[in-house]
Amino acid sequence: QRSQQHLLGIINDILNFSRIEAGQLEYNIGPVALQEVLDTTSAMVAPQVLQKQLNIRIGSCPAGLIANADRAKVEQILLNLLSNAVKFTPPGGSVQLTGKAGADHVALAVTDTGIGIPAEQLEMIFAPFMQVGRSLASPKEGTGLGLAISRDLARAMHGDLTAKSREGEGSTFTLTLPRAL
Repeated sequence: QRSQQHLLGIINDILNFSRIEAGQLEYNIGPVALQEVLDTTSAMVAPQVLQKQLNIRIGSCPAGLIANADRAKVEQILLNLLSNAVKFTPPGGSVQLTGKAGADHVALAVTDTGIGIPAEQLEMIFAPFMQVGRSLASPKEGTGLGLAISRDLARAMHGDLTAKSREGEGSTFTLTLPRAL
């Protein structure tokens, strides 16, 4: 059953990536209440967090913070970022999710105390089929498409997805989106 779920995930990732690349994905852009998205996505990864004995903190998100985006796609991006944070953070570590407002944009950040990413590989992680730390001796689940898809989705909504990391200390992935005024 686990193998079937893994294969289905790979197929779905490839199909999603193909649709994005072909410009065949539709976006339902409108107001998105970010606190609701933070609550929904953090609840989805709660079982993984408990199983791995991680601490998860939902930081402050200014009340009434609204993005102009596609809610389902924002949730997909955050779920991918949170799942990666859980996957690459050793037991006892922590994952934090925060939201903040800029003048014309909003930013959602996922920060972990995981393995981190070497500086020379930081931009490569957004390339299709790339995974840091994957080798025959240390395979990781997944296709290496999650971050590529997430960045493409963010940019299609006039936002971006960026990363900062220090190897051995953790990473912060920041999703920026237009702010609904």
